[in-house]
Amino acid sequence: MRKPGRKASELAQRDKVAGLLAAAALIALGLLFAVSAALAMIKAQQSNSWIALDAVLLDDRMEGAGTREYRIVKYGYEFGEKSYSSRKVCFGMSASGFDYLQIPKVGGSIRAYVNPSSPSESVLVRSSCGSWIFLAVGSGLILLGLLVGALSIKGYRQRLSALGGSPATAHGGRPL
Repeated sequence: MRKPGRKASELAQRDKVAGLLAAAALIALGLLFAVSAALAMIKAQQSNSWIALDAVLLDDRMEGAGTREYRIVKYGYEFGEKSYSSRKVCFGMSASGFDYLQIPKVGGSIRAYVNPSSPSESVLVRSSCGSWIFLAVGSGLILLGLLVGALSIKGYRQRLSALGGSPATAHGGRPL
């Protein structure tokens, strides 16, 4: 068997490294999506023990333009002897939280759920809105990253084999 040419071997190595870097980036991004979704789901579950109270709607407006338009609400409430305000609708993608709410006019009363151990933390909907989407996207990105990584290694081995070498001999006896 002849040894692969140095240039072809270097190209194969470079392609493998690029593929593995792309795979690592996809896996990292997938983990970011999946972990943030899981944390939102856990927080939503924990909020079931939060205290329900009446808050006052302080602001209700649309921001952005066209298809990027989104709703912003702000509500205020009193807990203990302090006043608080928040914009948090639900855990996760707040925009989908409005599907569960009937928003009164500004100045009207709206139900809020307050964390008794941290009263500045509150939500209008005790749910992880849209987190299943983030979990699915994150899982898909992780699987895609694993596939890209596996195909990069497989392609590297096939390229070296076609050149008449093996991964163990291509770089001075160093394995993949």
